[in-house]
Amino acid sequence: CSNFCVSACLCVFYCIKIATFRNSFFIYLKVKVDRMVPWLLLGSVFFSLVIGAAVYNVTDKALCKKLNVTSQECIGKGRIRREEHFLPVCFTIGFGFATPFTAVIFSALLLLFSLWRHKRNMQTNSMKDLSMDAHIKAMKSIISFFVMYSINFICLVAGMIYSTKEENPIMLMIYVFM
Repeated sequence: CSNFCVSACLCVFYCIKIATFRNSFFIYLKVKVDRMVPWLLLGSVFFSLVIGAAVYNVTDKALCKKLNVTSQECIGKGRIRREEHFLPVCFTIGFGFATPFTAVIFSALLLLFSLWRHKRNMQTNSMKDLSMDAHIKAMKSIISFFVMYSINFICLVAGMIYSTKEENPIMLMIYVFM
């Protein structure tokens, strides 16, 4: 979760610093972002620690308080109680992963649009130089980062879904992709 949040903060930071939009709020963010980045990174680490502590607390309560009776009815009740604890945790973790992913989607699309528009302006002004090649390479890098980030997000969500199942061979493939 920390890796996911910090990379999302950096993606938003790069979007604000590199993109050229004339919106007054965007210009205000561009001026103030240098002071906001350390607080954003610290906030994302703090957010990750809170989510991690909550997950550990619920997992510890659900898994360590197993029933010592071996009847089928008690085992079934223990499994239901464990799944009841995991539903709010999975929802919180899903929200914790979806928020940075949404920020990355918007910032990557804004940055790609800005770079594409700037490259198009350079082409109309017939400025064929190294700057246009750098813009194309930057656009390719952003697209590749977005693809890798999306694969990681899909694998994290799939890992949450399949983690409730016991001894699932699909989890190995999910971990390989992550």
